[in-house]
Amino acid sequence: MIKTVIIDDTPIFLYDLERHLKAYDTIEIVGTANNASEGILMIKSLKPDVVFLDIEMPDLSGLEVLEDMKRQGITAQFVIYSAHDKYMLQSFRSEAFDFLKKPLTTDDLSLVVSRLEKAFTPTESKSDPLSDIASWHQTLTEPSLRLQDIGVLRYNHDERIWEAIAGEHNEAIRLKRMYNADQILELCNAFIQVHQRYIINIDYLMDIRSNTCRFYPPFDHIDYVRIGRSYRQELVKRFSN
Repeated sequence: MIKTVIIDDTPIFLYDLERHLKAYDTIEIVGTANNASEGILMIKSLKPDVVFLDIEMPDLSGLEVLEDMKRQGITAQFVIYSAHDKYMLQSFRSEAFDFLKKPLTTDDLSLVVSRLEKAFTPTESKSDPLSDIASWHQTLTEPSLRLQDIGVLRYNHDERIWEAIAGEHNEAIRLKRMYNADQILELCNAFIQVHQRYIINIDYLMDIRSNTCRFYPPFDHIDYVRIGRSYRQELVKRFSN
């Protein structure tokens, strides 16, 4: 989940942005503030991944907040949120991640969230790519696992590794080395990413209900694989085909 803080002194804009962001299952709103001073304290205490930051606020401008946080070594990404295009160039010069125009449009927000999801997708080393079954087996704690036996791969944030869920194994099988989602997807045409944390074998996909994947046996007990908004269109297209 991408921990997110919103700072905006206009309640209607703050509420509207918060409401739209909550529709994304990759976004977790950990705090909102209606002035810059409160927002700075929130950033320092909550350590969010992303800050949606209004420009024109009574105590400090959003750009002043952004530049101050950068000077202090805050690693959060900042999305500037303003009704005025004139701040766009200065925002990017101040190393903002993106610029979002008020009033909010769902298309603009979707593009920003999609960029954030890509930015926060694990980017482990792309050296020594997984190109065949032999190299795949070398990465597993259970080397006898076959690709066609895998129903779900899930990313373990705590361990920063991918784990495979296979039909005849009671527990998740850990990859011994760090690989990113793109490398895993190249292994098998049946693999498709459905969420920042999940890759599934579409051959086992039985149905999509309430934005959740339902599987054929032996994976019919798995009911936690949610579909990320940015992945849904491609999944539905492939599933329909």
